[in-house]
Amino acid sequence: MSRIKVVWVTGFSNPIIRSHITVAIPWYERLIRRILNMPPINTDSDKCIWNTNAITEFEHFDDVDLHVIMPYYYLVGKDVTFTHNGVHYYLFKDECDNLFRRLVKRFNMKNDYPYTINSRRIVSKIKAINPSVVHYIGAENPYYGCSIFTLPKSFPTIVQLQTVMSEPDFEKNYPGISHREYQYRSRTERRIIQHAGFIGSTTKVLSEIVKKYIAPNAVFLNTKLALTEPIDKSLVDKYYDFVYFAADISKAGDVAVEAFALAKQKEPSITLDIVGGYSPDFKVKLDNRIHELSLDSSIYFEGTLPSHHDVITQIRKSRFALLPLRVDMISGTIRESMANGLPVITTITPETPMLNSSRESILLADKDDVQGLASCMIKLIQNPSFVESLRNNAFITAEERDSNFQLMREWVRAYSFVIKEFNHDI
Repeated sequence: MSRIKVVWVTGFSNPIIRSHITVAIPWYERLIRRILNMPPINTDSDKCIWNTNAITEFEHFDDVDLHVIMPYYYLVGKDVTFTHNGVHYYLFKDECDNLFRRLVKRFNMKNDYPYTINSRRIVSKIKAINPSVVHYIGAENPYYGCSIFTLPKSFPTIVQLQTVMSEPDFEKNYPGISHREYQYRSRTERRIIQHAGFIGSTTKVLSEIVKKYIAPNAVFLNTKLALTEPIDKSLVDKYYDFVYFAADISKAGDVAVEAFALAKQKEPSITLDIVGGYSPDFKVKLDNRIHELSLDSSIYFEGTLPSHHDVITQIRKSRFALLPLRVDMISGTIRESMANGLPVITTITPETPMLNSSRESILLADKDDVQGLASCMIKLIQNPSFVESLRNNAFITAEERDSNFQLMREWVRAYSFVIKEFNHDI
């Protein structure tokens, strides 16, 4: 049987990758962070779990020869190549993983910092592999996405959307990014999407944004990220009432805190656990606000946990998930909570109401409506029978989702389609 040779260009981390590499943060950077009272850099945590989920499925596919290329921060040595369960990995030292190059990038942002070194290495490796399809996973990350600008047109390309920073309200709803950084990344994202032969996404809102603001003639593929969480109905001991979690808690951690403060006025004994990374500036602002609200003894911070398994274990220690959204159409954290038996409170986006289309599976409030979120919190605290109904409904809704295996087989079908269309156009 003929195998499709595919390259993924992306960025993520998991235990398998970390077991094959060595990383080291330069001494001067550690010293500067201590002097400035900045938290140490965590190089031992999972990132972008959907990529790991996807690879887990592709490891069992006999009809695809998969190669993964990505820059990696603080890598010791020039590059690392290894094969695990039939998937080939090529990691190389990111050009901006030292302080000097990050300063150069910061000063050159207005001129579209091109990631020339990263791009040259990515393109060189793609040429050596000579794949039938090149699949970029994520358009919003210039550190690997810029390579599409110099990739020869002889390679058909797919850009898989993880988000779209060019969405009109993205910047105001994402306080964790500076205006300068946003302008640079959204501008580069548009160029990356415009260079793509095909766009991967089934999200109607994102496709409308792309066609309206970026690429009117974009061709979309029916491909989704591998975000289906295994369902776990087992019961565990609970230590907190609510949990807010995200890779970066600046997404809406402040909204969660404000809603928690209002709910606590009626339910004084409730607690909130916050799981995820943060910038020093955001943490200081959040700490100050928590102190103003006299919530210091009721809110707990876990920071970034090493693995996705650790995150799931931690969130299961809470009774409910408080997950307001600002930017995301729908978040993986909502799906993870539903699959693990945590009744979810979130906000209305173009996609979150779909989770209630067949049965009430989550509680919804308007975006940034902290009073509405607080009312939902109190409803869960005061109505145990409703909680059980919502939990059971969420399990049913989660069980109806396509498995990661089904989603990744759709990727393989998309590859065959792209190859056929590309060869037809030559």
